[in-house]
Amino acid sequence: MQSKIGINMIRILIFQFLLLTTPLFAQEKQPTFSVVFEDPNYKLFVEDNGKTYLIEPENEDWYLGNFYKEVVETLDLDGDGYEEALLRTQGGGNCCGPTFFVISKIEDGFFSLVTHEELSGWPSVSIKHSEDAPELWVYNVSEGFENTSQESTLTVLKFRNGALHQKAKYSNVAFLVSGLEVTAHDVSSGENKILEVDLDFDGRMDQMLCSYWARWGAVSCDIKSSKHGDFHLSGGCNRIGVLETSTDGMRDLVCNRDDIFRFDKAAGKYDYGSD
Repeated sequence: MQSKIGINMIRILIFQFLLLTTPLFAQEKQPTFSVVFEDPNYKLFVEDNGKTYLIEPENEDWYLGNFYKEVVETLDLDGDGYEEALLRTQGGGNCCGPTFFVISKIEDGFFSLVTHEELSGWPSVSIKHSEDAPELWVYNVSEGFENTSQESTLTVLKFRNGALHQKAKYSNVAFLVSGLEVTAHDVSSGENKILEVDLDFDGRMDQMLCSYWARWGAVSCDIKSSKHGDFHLSGGCNRIGVLETSTDGMRDLVCNRDDIFRFDKAAGKYDYGSD
């Protein structure tokens, strides 16, 4: 009887020890990702179990098309106990948008780097936590030289078995309602379009002279306000419209589907932002 009690006590002590030490072990095995600028490249490193590794794929464009690097999030995407890193990269200049990658630890000293076609173009990524595992919600738009498209998509990705899998993809068909508007397609032929509307509520018609910006396939407008003077409006918008709402005595303007320009009276210009 006493021997059975002694064995049970030993089991309890072992169990308590494991409960106390398991978080420490789990914490030790988490890799730490960091980006260091070393002329002429941003280099990506990972610290794992006291060792430092350089993440450098066999890709000629790695330090050209993915020059700038930023670790935007670290979390366990696939439930294997190791934290993955969500990496944002971008080349020099403003020709192209960012590309996102997932860096994953397979075992000590073994890391993979994966991406998905929806993680390039002009994506922005947010992380949503579902019941089984986190999801990457990728918002993307169609942009580029003489591209007048207003396509906007949302793709849901999950990281499983070392790869990013597409769970769903949606196309946006909603536009913020405007009373008067001009699109890039309207002026793409080279013929300017003039919008006449009382922007400043003084009872007189103001003008928006809108032209085509081929570099981004966008609309660019010169605004003539009888109350606040002349100023230029350009934000790479494929659509600019006049809204019923107003800020600082001037009507708000919509850019693309639902981004909003609001007037800043102190600065004497429209400021870009989203609602």
